[in-house]
Amino acid sequence: MSKLAIVTSEGGMSCAYSVGVILGLIDKYKLTDPDIVIGASGSSGFLAYLVTKQYKEGRNIWANLLSTKKFISFSRWNKIMDIDYLIDEIFKKQEPLNLEAIKQSQIKLLIATTNLTTGDTEYFSNHDDIFEVLRASKAILFFYGKKVRLGEDMYVDGGIVTSFEDSINKAKELGATKILAIDNINEGLGAVFYLRVYKLFHPRLTKVNLGSKFIPDDSTFLFKPSKKIPVTGAMDNDQQHLKETIKIGYDDVINNKELERFLKV
Repeated sequence: MSKLAIVTSEGGMSCAYSVGVILGLIDKYKLTDPDIVIGASGSSGFLAYLVTKQYKEGRNIWANLLSTKKFISFSRWNKIMDIDYLIDEIFKKQEPLNLEAIKQSQIKLLIATTNLTTGDTEYFSNHDDIFEVLRASKAILFFYGKKVRLGEDMYVDGGIVTSFEDSINKAKELGATKILAIDNINEGLGAVFYLRVYKLFHPRLTKVNLGSKFIPDDSTFLFKPSKKIPVTGAMDNDQQHLKETIKIGYDDVINNKELERFLKV
């Protein structure tokens, strides 16, 4: 039995690319009901809106609501990226995420976090406390400055230990026979330096995510930006950059001639 998964990489604001890809998949292929969706950190929020079928709301968040200093401000040194504003104001009030729809959905949602007790990846799913799970998965320390308690343990940014390849392998473990894998980025040497420094403060971490050299097999269709995306990094919430990056992702689906063949096989 065929089982389809959508897997997105981490990448902060670069995840605008995956927003565009998913919107393209919905518009061109009516792909509204994948069996599994998996993401970490910056990409996890839009996946939640995909599961609830709140596509317009999710796009509005990325194209309009994130471009405010209330969310990202370098003058607020102790909380450059205010994840509390994102969760408590945007996800709960401005474009309310339908939690009941997530619980009732047949789409399996997996959100990766980093468990600071075990030092490894931990996935949460539809029936967990989604708002707090999203807060944890996005809790990029140094820039957000907080850890998030879920149950007995403390959690932070899922992208710290969970690589893109890890999430793809997780989809395969769950029985996915076709995987649409969306690689948002290349955060380069800056991200590598940040993660190496982070590990010094948290020696329990089993590893740090230094990027993936994932090579797709016959079961996986890989999306990567067809040209340089305007978003310059994880903290770039310039509205025009975000809109243009969404469009690149969208066009990469609409103009791709191999995708239809992959989905039909």
